[in-house]
Amino acid sequence: MSELDPHAQIQALSSIPSIRRRPHIYLGPRDGVPLANLALREAFCLSRDAASRGCCREITITLRAGGEALIHDDGPGLPLDRDADGVTWAERAFTVLRACAEAKPKDLPKTTCELGLVVLNALCARLDLELHQGGEVWTQTYLAGAPVAPLRLVGPTTARGLRLHVKLDPTVLTEPEFDLEELTSWLSQAKEGARFVVNDERSGAQRVISAP
Repeated sequence: MSELDPHAQIQALSSIPSIRRRPHIYLGPRDGVPLANLALREAFCLSRDAASRGCCREITITLRAGGEALIHDDGPGLPLDRDADGVTWAERAFTVLRACAEAKPKDLPKTTCELGLVVLNALCARLDLELHQGGEVWTQTYLAGAPVAPLRLVGPTTARGLRLHVKLDPTVLTEPEFDLEELTSWLSQAKEGARFVVNDERSGAQRVISAP
């Protein structure tokens, strides 16, 4: 069960179009980091925090050409509670600015989540979410940041964790390619206790960053 607070006061802002129009503002200072890598960093805001609580031990990242990546963790996943509009908190996390940050425990540092998963989602041509928790698999697809349909139950599972399949939008980010070495260097600074495995299908390289 996730320790995130699905009842946190979250203001539903119409943020997706704004992020897509001016991605540089939402990605923050570049400091020489490829834009694709800055966008991908937002994918780890929940799994790294889960690792800091000892409930996520491994995060696997697979990089592909053209700004495509797969991220899989073995953490507790996302809350499925629904708000007054019938929308799950999981969907809010991908569509509302700072939703994932505001729902975290108050004593948890939010250094791994500035604006949240919504920034990554907004910058993707397509994002597929797969949530394994409570013996069930839930999926949802987003196109250009907008959900195609509500989160839906598709069947049973013995696994757990969050799986993301992202494809950055080259019409929004002019530099959609990931930089393996920069990503590895950034992940190596993580102190949350997770093991990172980065597979680069473009070159066949693999980087493993053991838990501190």
